[in-house]
Amino acid sequence: MRFRITLEFCWSTAAVAAILAPSASAAHGRRAAKAQKPATGMIPIIMYHAIGGPAEFAGGRRYDIHGLNIAPQTFRHQLELMRNAGWIPINVSELLKRGPWAPSGRQPVALTFDDARGSQFHTLPNGSIDPNCAVGILLAFHRRHPDWPLRATFYILPDSPWNGVPFDQDREGGWKLRFLIRHGFELGNHTTSHRPLNTLDGRTIQWELANAVSYIHREVGPYAVRSLALPYGIPPKPAYRATLFTGRYRGATYNQRLVLLAGGGPSPLPTDPRFVFGAIPRVVPAPGVVEQWTRKLRHAWNNIAIGRGDAGAGPRSHE
Repeated sequence: MRFRITLEFCWSTAAVAAILAPSASAAHGRRAAKAQKPATGMIPIIMYHAIGGPAEFAGGRRYDIHGLNIAPQTFRHQLELMRNAGWIPINVSELLKRGPWAPSGRQPVALTFDDARGSQFHTLPNGSIDPNCAVGILLAFHRRHPDWPLRATFYILPDSPWNGVPFDQDREGGWKLRFLIRHGFELGNHTTSHRPLNTLDGRTIQWELANAVSYIHREVGPYAVRSLALPYGIPPKPAYRATLFTGRYRGATYNQRLVLLAGGGPSPLPTDPRFVFGAIPRVVPAPGVVEQWTRKLRHAWNNIAIGRGDAGAGPRSHE
């Protein structure tokens, strides 16, 4: 598991963006921004893993300093901090819009959950949703604060090193995915088996991504999976980077337009020339980090209504 910690946060946004910058998506992002004065502002995308889960290391602290596993009360506290700072949640796919991303005076934030861990969505023996899992906490927070909509992106991992099935309860994966969609959340791709993509060839990468999307389709029916969270935040070798966006394997296809890293801080706006579709940074919820950004961004956000519509077609098909 120490291998996971090392890789998860060692790739800086600048380094990965440099690798992926020549991609079709990055070029398109620059073209989209060239026609107008760049907008200023940042969107924090928070990268959660376990909420009240077991310790990441055998014999180690249950709630680690890296933010991979945080206490339910810590998550509740972070939500309160975000709302009190004027933040409002959006789904990651909304980054494909040109804006506005939030009502006037509000700071958009995207909550993301990697690995489909059991502590993210757990049901009790009586069939009710565990109030201490991530979904239970989000539902309760929305009931108390109706101005905080139910928005978050869950990155699904069908063959997980941590779970037997997504969210780790047999025969419940399908209805949980449908529940999430029905209540305003969205699903994203986290590959099939969470292998570092820089160790795989193009055909294997396409299997990893197409098979994950096929699993979602089998459970929920037709559904547009628009974003990918890179395992460990590591991109594939340059020769295979186009496979992150479009590809196929034995008849199964995928078409993703946003690729997320595993650290790096808040993301520039999609209309900013620094925004790269294939290397979108995220904020790690380690102790004090969310608190830091709620203070830094409290007065920095100027709601920018750039217009409505699509932020760009994203990467073209490479099929």
